[in-house]
Amino acid sequence: MRVLMIGAGSPPPTFIQRQVDGLRDIGVEIDFLPPIRRYLGIRQRLLQHGFVFQLPRDVSVRVEQADLLHFQWPGHWLIYRNLARKYHKKSVLSLRGRQINVQPYLPGYEEYARDLTLHLPECDAYHCVSYEMLRQAEAFGMPPARARVIYTAVDPFFFVPCAEPIPSSPLRIVMTGALIWRKGYEYALLGFRRALDQGLDAHLTIVGDGAERPRVEYTLQDLGLDKHVTLTGMLGNGSVRDLLQRSHVFLHAALSEGLPNGLIEAMSCGLPVVATAAGGTAEAVTDGVQGFIVPTRQPEAIGDALLHLGHDSDLRTQMGQAGRQKVLQAFNLQDQAQQFRSFYEWVLLGTPLSAEEAIS
Repeated sequence: MRVLMIGAGSPPPTFIQRQVDGLRDIGVEIDFLPPIRRYLGIRQRLLQHGFVFQLPRDVSVRVEQADLLHFQWPGHWLIYRNLARKYHKKSVLSLRGRQINVQPYLPGYEEYARDLTLHLPECDAYHCVSYEMLRQAEAFGMPPARARVIYTAVDPFFFVPCAEPIPSSPLRIVMTGALIWRKGYEYALLGFRRALDQGLDAHLTIVGDGAERPRVEYTLQDLGLDKHVTLTGMLGNGSVRDLLQRSHVFLHAALSEGLPNGLIEAMSCGLPVVATAAGGTAEAVTDGVQGFIVPTRQPEAIGDALLHLGHDSDLRTQMGQAGRQKVLQAFNLQDQAQQFRSFYEWVLLGTPLSAEEAIS
C-alpha cells in the first residue's frame, strides 16, 4: 500500500511524523506531495477548477503511483481535492481542530466556510482526532458513516515517567503549545496567580512560541509573575520529554482544541493534568481520575485545581499513574499505526464500515 500525504509540511510536525514512522514500521509506503513553487497561485487556481495539465511532472508521477491520497488539513483538501478525482484516487481527510472549530467562524473567512460546506462531503473518508471533532465536522456536511476516530498517539517507550524522584517543592508546573490566543494562556496565568496568592509554592514553565508571546510577556509583568514563570521558546522532542519528567503537573488551558498532543505526552510521562473542557480533552482525561477537567475561561477553577494537586503528593502520583495507563491503552503509537492501516484498507476496498467500526 502506497499513501501520498498532502499538506504534511516539510518537515512534518511531530504528530504527523509519528504517524508516518509508525506506518512505515508496519510496511505502509508513505510519500509526500512535492512543493509546487513556480506560478503557485495560477497552478492552484487551475487545479481548483479541475485542470491538472499545469502540474509539474514529479507531482503527477507521485499522485499516479499512490494508492490513496491522505489530506492532512481541510485547507489542503479545498486546494488539491481535484487530484483525487482527476487521477481516480481514493481520498482521506484528517480533521484535527482549528480549520473546523475556529477558522470557519472568524470574520473574513466567510468564503472559506462556504467552500468547506460545499466540498467537505466530497471526500471518500475522514479521520477525526476525537468524537467531539467528528460532531463539529457534521455541521459542515461531513457524513459520519464515512468517519473514523483515531486518537493522537505517542511512543510510550520514549515519553516515560522519570526514574528518579524529584524535589517536592516548589511544585513544578509545565505547559506546552503554541503561544496563540486559543491556548488560553492568560486564563492559565490568572489561575496560577490565584494559586500563588493562596500560598502555593510553585513555578510554571511554558514551552512554545507564537504570535501571542508579547501578550503573554505583558501578562506576566502585569500579574507580577516574572520570577515565577519561565518562557523557554521552542524545544526539541528530547528536551520537552526531559522537562516533563522533571515536572509535577501539566496545565492546559485551551479555549478550543481537537485533542492536544502535549497533553498525551505529559500523561505518558506520568504527570497528572489540569485541563479545560475544550474539544476532545475530556476523551483523554476523566475528571478526578487522570487529573482535573475545569471549565474554559475560569481561572478560579484552574487555581483551585493546582492547589489541590500541590498539597497532595499521593493524589499526584495516583493520577499520574492512571494517565500513564490511559496512554498505554488508548494513545500508543503502535496501535494508532494499525488503526490507520485498517482504515486505509477499508477506504481502498470501498465497502461500508460496520456499525462497530464506524466512528470508532
